[in-house]
Parts: sequence; C-alpha cells; structure tokens
Amino acid sequence: MLSFRDDERVFQFRSGMAEPRVWARGDFNSSAFTLVELLVVIGIIAVLVAILLPALNRARQQAQLVQCQSNLRQIGQALQIYAADNGGSFPEGVWNGKSTPKLKIPWPTLGSDYTQYVDWTTLIQHELNGSIGSAYNNGSQSQRQLLSGIRRVFLCPTAPPGGDTDYNDILYQYVCHPRLMPYLGSPDLVGQLYENLGSNSLPLTPYRLSDVKHSTDIACIFDGTLAHMADGNWRVGGDPGIPWGGAICNGWTGWTSNGCLTDDYSLYRGQPVTSATPVTMSPGFGPGGDPRAINTDDGDSSNNGANEKNPFNIRFRHMGDTVANALMVDGHVETYTYNPKTRMTSLLMHNICVPWKPPRLPTK
Repeated sequence: MLSFRDDERVFQFRSGMAEPRVWARGDFNSSAFTLVELLVVIGIIAVLVAILLPALNRARQQAQLVQCQSNLRQIGQALQIYAADNGGSFPEGVWNGKSTPKLKIPWPTLGSDYTQYVDWTTLIQHELNGSIGSAYNNGSQSQRQLLSGIRRVFLCPTAPPGGDTDYNDILYQYVCHPRLMPYLGSPDLVGQLYENLGSNSLPLTPYRLSDVKHSTDIACIFDGTLAHMADGNWRVGGDPGIPWGGAICNGWTGWTSNGCLTDDYSLYRGQPVTSATPVTMSPGFGPGGDPRAINTDDGDSSNNGANEKNPFNIRFRHMGDTVANALMVDGHVETYTYNPKTRMTSLLMHNICVPWKPPRLPTK
C-alpha cells in the first residue's frame, strides 16, 4: 500500500484498487477534546462544586443541630429520673462540697472539697449509669466517668474540637438555669427584697418541678458559651469551670439586677421589661466580661480560660452562630434564633423567668 499526503488530505493506494481512499485531516481528531472544551468542563465542575458545598455544609450543620437536640432530650430524661428520686426537685447547679445554705455563707468563703463537689451534670450522670459516682473525685470514679462514655451527652457536637482528656477533666458545654438549678450558697437578691431580711435571707436552693407552672415555656438547660483551656479542650467557664448559666440575660438579671430571673418584671433595671421582651445577650459578667464579646466563645487559653470574656451565657452556635437549643422543663427541646445584625433573639423573658419561691433548707 502506498500513501502520500498534501496539506489538507491523505491519500492511500492499494494494489488492485482503481481509486484512492481519501481522509480529511479532521477525521483523525474527531474523538479528542480541544482546550476550549476541556476548560468548559472544568468550569462546569467548579460551578457544581460551588453550588453543592454550601448545601453539604448546611446538611452537616443540621445534623449537628439534631444531635445536640438528642443530647438535651437524654439530659431531660435523666432530670426527670433525678426529680422522681429526690422529692420532685431539680438538682443543684453546683455544690462545692463544703458550704451549704444552712451556713448562710456563699461558697467561696470555705473553699471546695472535690471528694464531695457535685454539679448538675455529675448528679444526673449517676441517674444515667448507677455505677458512676455523683461527685468529681470519688476514688476511681473520675476514670469511670470518661470510660463509660456517659459524659459525651454533655458535649455539643457543634462546639470547637477539643484536645486530649485526662481522668480529672470533667467537660461540659451546656449551662443550667441559675435560679431553677442554682449555685448553692448564691444570694437570693429577690428574697432579700421580699422577705425584708437583707443579707440574712436564705441563699438560693433548687426549685421543684411543680414550682414551674408553665413547664412547656420555661427553659432549664441551654447551649453555653465556652472558654479554651490550656489542654486544648473547650468548657463552660474554662478552669475552674462550672456548668451554670449565671450570666443569662445579664443586662437585667444575674448579679447586676434585683430581678434575677423572676417574673416580677417591675424589679428589672434599665429599659422597661415585659414577658415578651427578648433576652439580652450582653456579657458584662465576671472579671473578664466584655460587651464586645456577644455570642462568642473565648479562644484565649493563655490563662486556661479563667478570664473568659463571655462566661456562663447562652450561646447561639448552631447554623452559623444563629441558633441555640434549649431543654424545656417538661422535657421537650426548643430551638431559638439570634440575629447578629440586630442582636435580637427569639428567646423571650417569659421563657426564662419563673415565680419567686422561698428557699428550702437543704438536706445536705
């Protein structure tokens, strides 16, 4: 077979054939991509990725939101079991193992005894697994707390990833209602007014579930603001941390107002407050409180999180820092929203304010 080519065509001659067979040059390249076609395909793929990534990210955030809600439901079940075993009472938010309301002395005066120290998370973990002690350091109990996996229910899946844990590192990323589940020994500022006893009034004690008349509307456990600890973990209050919401609605409550999460709205300072007033997100609590730190966690671990700028507050950390979960007293979970531009929330005062009740003498 003989062949030759010119600039446009290729000719082949075979013996016994009268006429040559001719191919155009383009016939040899008909199945190949040109550079322009390749760039178009790459561009289409890039557009699809740009469209799908936000959707995938939102799906991941939604899954974390649902997992957090599941955590809170399990906590709610444990709270109901605890109440059934303890005369219908909520657990205390924190007890330092020494001072009690009987002594009428706030806890810092007497220090802490960590063989007896408890908080609401350790008290209800005992309800979830009876083989686990309720105090921070009961011999080998700290090790069992971690190895059992029970503590995972107190960790929010949307919280920043942590470092390694050790047997004495009790982590929690939710906070409790500071009046329903108080820090034992905390002064009851409303009681000081109502009882007209001043500093001689009994400090706060836990409410009973029956004390909360609108249990479907009142939140008792919230997503909490976190501080970065030196070991890489994130915990409410840093070190020492306490899973207690002492700064919730701090603009009108906490230590700075006589209202203190009661439904007597005439006691609140500043602008007029009603049951429909959105909960303020202002930090301003404790030595590190910074008004610029609204709805943030504190990533400064230089002091092991002890000077957190937004401690013991509600944290709207889900769905891009716009959503928070809350466990309601009746056991169901509600989702509340936060608008970063207006700094307004759908969580209202009637969702956190409860009737005042006289403190009960503790059984401890």
